[in-house]
Amino acid sequence: RLRHEDGALPSARAEPLVDPLSVDARLRQLARATAVIDCAVHELVRQVSVHCFENGSLLALMWHSHAGASAAVTRRMHQELCGLRAERDGFRARAERAEATIRRNLDLLGNSEGGLEAKVAQLNEQLGQVIRGVSRHLL
Repeated sequence: RLRHEDGALPSARAEPLVDPLSVDARLRQLARATAVIDCAVHELVRQVSVHCFENGSLLALMWHSHAGASAAVTRRMHQELCGLRAERDGFRARAERAEATIRRNLDLLGNSEGGLEAKVAQLNEQLGQVIRGVSRHLL
């Protein structure tokens, strides 16, 4: 059967596992948390540098390396998210076009039970009439 009991077309679309808006919110949260942690580490580096400049420099170098890698990962995640959204929108548009085509085809075939069989029977009857008409003219 191509239709549900209520007459609606079946849909393979599932609800997303994660709300895309919550992904944006989480990325903003991550940016805010990173800014706070960055301030805290800078203060920690300052305090360590007061006691030992070399240790403070090493800590700063490690933090900058980590922060740069984290920023690169976050940028990549954002780029992938944008790409996935564009891909999802493309798939959604294709699915909507396919559903519209299916609806048109179902309308052409007939929506009621036996709709296709009724159309075929009607066409067979018309073909029979044409054949009888041609036979009469030939004989």
